[in-house]
Amino acid sequence: MTWTYLVPRNSAIVGTPTATSFSVTPGTGKLFIPGDAVVSNQECSILTVVGDVIALTKPLPFVPAVNDEVTQAVLDDKDKVRLFSGDT
Repeated sequence: MTWTYLVPRNSAIVGTPTATSFSVTPGTGKLFIPGDAVVSNQECSILTVVGDVIALTKPLPFVPAVNDEVTQAVLDDKDKVRLFSGDT
């Protein structure tokens, strides 16, 4: 049986966000990696993360607001939350 672990990552937007980039709570940028994410309930894709600044691959339909949530679920084998993924 193969198990895949899902690591939830989230933070809040701080500063002055735009449709293509924003800053997250200081020190939490390191949690995020390029790939799929959700910002202010809008699906998006992270292009780069530099410190606590996240840039997206394309503009969001609506500019997020300060304190809006940024979430990402990353597969990892070290977390306790697990989803079945594979054969026995």
